[in-house]
Amino acid sequence: MRKNWLSLFLLITFSLALTLTTVLNILLIGKSREELGKSVLRNPASLKTVKKHYIAILPAISDPFFINLYYGIQQGATKESAGLELLTYSSEVEISQSFLSAEAYRFFDIALRSKPDGVVMYFPPGSDIKSFSSKAQEKQVPFVPIAMDQPVQGIPALVTSDSFTQGAEAVSTALGLLGKDARIGVILPAGNPNSFI
Repeated sequence: MRKNWLSLFLLITFSLALTLTTVLNILLIGKSREELGKSVLRNPASLKTVKKHYIAILPAISDPFFINLYYGIQQGATKESAGLELLTYSSEVEISQSFLSAEAYRFFDIALRSKPDGVVMYFPPGSDIKSFSSKAQEKQVPFVPIAMDQPVQGIPALVTSDSFTQGAEAVSTALGLLGKDARIGVILPAGNPNSFI
C-alpha cells in the first residue's frame, strides 16, 4: 500500500513538473515570436542584406585624417551594398613613426581567417607592407593597404599619397590660380626631424 502511494505521489509530482515546464516553454516561445514580429517578421523590407563583407583595420586615433578615411571607406562599402567591420588598434606612439602595434597584427590575422571579400588596412610610414600583402595573397583575400610616403613598387593595390606629390600639387594649383606674381610660403611644424629648411 505504501509503495502505491509513493508511486502515485511521484507520478503526480513529475506530471506537474512536466506540465509547468511545457507551459513555461510555450510562454517563452510566444514572447520570442512577439518580439520577432515587432521587427524582423513584420517588416523584412527594412532589413539590409549585404552582398559582400569588408574589414577595415585602422588606428584608434581621433585625428580628422583617420575619421575621414573611415567615412570614405564606409561610403564606398555602402555604395557596393557591402557590410563593413571596423577594427581599431591602439597605437602607443605617434602615428608618424614606423610602428604597428601587436594588436594590428592580431586583427590582420583574424581578418584573414574570417575570409572576407576584402581587407583595407592603414600602415604608418616605413611599415613592412609586403609581408602583409603576401599573407593576404596566400589566403586569397583581396587586400588594399593604405600608407603615406610609401614607394609603390612591388605592392599590389597600394593606395598611397606621398608628401612630395602633395606639396608639388599644392604649389602647382596655387601658381595656376595666382599666376606669375605668386609668392608662396610654407609653414612647417616646429622641431620636425624631417625638416630640411
